[in-house]
Amino acid sequence: MLSCVIFDMDGVISDSEPLHHIAERKLLAQFDVELAQDEIESFTGMSTNPMLQHLIDTYNISTPLENLARQLTENLHQVFSERIKPIPQAIPLIQSLNEQGIPLAVGSSSSPRLIDLVLDKLDIQVYFKAVVSGHEVSKSKPHQDIFLEIASRLHVSPQECVVIEDSKNGVLAAKEAGMVCVGFESPNSPNQDLSRADWIIDDLSLIKTIDLEKLLESVRVN
Repeated sequence: MLSCVIFDMDGVISDSEPLHHIAERKLLAQFDVELAQDEIESFTGMSTNPMLQHLIDTYNISTPLENLARQLTENLHQVFSERIKPIPQAIPLIQSLNEQGIPLAVGSSSSPRLIDLVLDKLDIQVYFKAVVSGHEVSKSKPHQDIFLEIASRLHVSPQECVVIEDSKNGVLAAKEAGMVCVGFESPNSPNQDLSRADWIIDDLSLIKTIDLEKLLESVRVN
């Protein structure tokens, strides 16, 4: 039984990974730190504080983590407000699943403020029964906490949930939670190892309810 479909936000609902990179580079420029593209990509799906702590430790940044987090949040809010747009086929998929009565949720490493901004800007807040940020749990992706919190709020079994993720960190979190995972090769989330996902696609329009139900059954059998 398919009890819930959980969407990651950045790279699955919103085409926002490039916007994260802009905000992060702007933050680090004041410390004369320029990140290589592969390091930037390694942060995909990771929450703010673990990422910033890594940067503090790696580049000997003396500014307190909470100050950096505040600056980054403001940078993100500004660039998202100006430039956010949906991933192709994301909104039609959300609407289609909703029309079929499938409960939907968002599980994102982004802050609650940023999640609310995106869902409001794209006018899709109404479709989701639960929204959980990595800031609301003890450990964010690649740990399972976000997804287990969603299952708890919706009173469903993790084994009856399907997660759509575009990052290695997100796929690992979904599988750790015991959920079925669709790995989405998002246009602006390159070089992500999605090999742990149960099904890998590059077009959200390929997803149908019947496919997700068959995928759940197949994973259970195996």
